Amino acid sequence: MIVWVLTDEIGCERAERPDRSLVGPDVVEHPTHEAVGHSLAAHRRVCLDVRDSQGRPVKQIVGHRDDAVVDHQLVAPAVGIVAYMKVNGGGVRHPVSVPQKGRASRLTSAYPVASMIDELEAGAAEAEKRLEAAVNLDEVRAIDAEILGKKSALTAAKKQLGGLEPDERRAAGMAINELRARLEAAVAEADTRLAAGVRAAQYDAERLDLSERLSKIQRGSLHLTTQARDRLEDVFVGMGFTIAEGPEVETAWYNFEALNIPEWHPARGSFDTIFVDLGEPEEVMLRSHTSPVQIRTMENTEPPIYIVAPGRTFRTDTADATHLPAFNQIEGLVIDRGITLGDLAGTIDEFVRSFFGGEVKTRLRPSYFPFTEPSAEFDISRPDGSWLELGGCGMVHPNVLRNCGIDPEVWQGFAFGFGIDRLAAMRYQLDDIRELVNSDVRFLRQF
Repeated sequence: MIVWVLTDEIGCERAERPDRSLVGPDVVEHPTHEAVGHSLAAHRRVCLDVRDSQGRPVKQIVGHRDDAVVDHQLVAPAVGIVAYMKVNGGGVRHPVSVPQKGRASRLTSAYPVASMIDELEAGAAEAEKRLEAAVNLDEVRAIDAEILGKKSALTAAKKQLGGLEPDERRAAGMAINELRARLEAAVAEADTRLAAGVRAAQYDAERLDLSERLSKIQRGSLHLTTQARDRLEDVFVGMGFTIAEGPEVETAWYNFEALNIPEWHPARGSFDTIFVDLGEPEEVMLRSHTSPVQIRTMENTEPPIYIVAPGRTFRTDTADATHLPAFNQIEGLVIDRGITLGDLAGTIDEFVRSFFGGEVKTRLRPSYFPFTEPSAEFDISRPDGSWLELGGCGMVHPNVLRNCGIDPEVWQGFAFGFGIDRLAAMRYQLDDIRELVNSDVRFLRQF
């Protein structure tokens, strides 16, 4: 690159190279073919930038080809103007003759197309290496502007295509377009690579853990009564029984009459039974036992029958350590041919052994119930040697079988029943059965 400074006295005062090393005044004394120092026929084109003393661009002049020698007429715009002769290859110095202010002179220089393409190739290869080594997007943007921007070598070369012959212009244009496409692809690849890294770093920096963190869940447990009921059902199902259920509000037929309980029986009075204001007086009530489920089953099922009926029952008892007005009861019923009292005793013994363990013994004591004949109370042994009443049992009364349409001469059966709450109190050695309904979590969490 040659720098020329315009003065009043001489068209060209001195020339300097880009490294600011002085070329010498003798060069400007012969700004013609001899000053160039090589064959003009070997070169094809020239580009001249004119700038002021502050480095601001004034104009750019592209030389035109004429028999392998490029000539251009230039009139110096003002004193103190600096003219840059751009040479894109080989480091060849191309002095340019610039006239004094107001005078005209011919600008003579030349430049080969092949040299231009070679230098553009070298610059593109260097730019690709820089893009591969780039470590951030700002560096890629800077390289992009440098190699593809308005002031890039590619843009300048494209502007010079108009001074070439059609064939040369076509070849040079294709080469320039290929280089531009190659560099754009390299820029896009570097941008994608670094953008992915930026996004990953941003995600890591801005990551939020949105998973809900819950404190340890305080899981509850089944109530003691429910645990006892489930355990009893498992035991009886294992013995071949099925589970039967019925309504908690019953009529007098199912709760009393079908069970051979006469109207004069004390259990049918308001002192023992909770009646419901529905229908005829003392005809609808809260069931006082689960025996109505037995009646409904016998009415709707052909023998043989093996069921147990767990559920809530209601009586007018005052709550104390051994009684509750609303309590849970389970009753069993067996109807089959050839059933005896020995079968009842064996069933109770097997149930107690499965529920309480093999060390607990049972016994039967004679008693009376209107729906069984004979009837008995069954007790279980305590660790201290005493006995605890568990429930009542007996052979199903023939009248009950007839009320349900079953012939007592063909079918026989036994029934038993006891309170689930009392059974839970005995198993867990509770002193007061009311603890089961007080809803004190300090007590219930122990089980």
